[in-house]
Amino acid sequence: MERHRRTTSRFPAGHRNPDVSHSIHGILAGIPDENERFEALDNPPPDKFGQRRWTPDAAKRRVQHFGSPSSRCR
Repeated sequence: MERHRRTTSRFPAGHRNPDVSHSIHGILAGIPDENERFEALDNPPPDKFGQRRWTPDAAKRRVQHFGSPSSRCR
């Protein structure tokens, strides 16, 4: 429940992306800067086939790029 609350507080209703899973929102919630967080959500990296989409591993790498301690797996 706490993780859900944190995720929804880091991504207010107007900034959520219905095409991205809540678990990806939760991982990206670890990006400290609000503007970077919102931009990251809407700009997934290309996968190995060239399609832009979020995977849990890609989201974790993006969060680690920002050096957030919440990027660690739990």
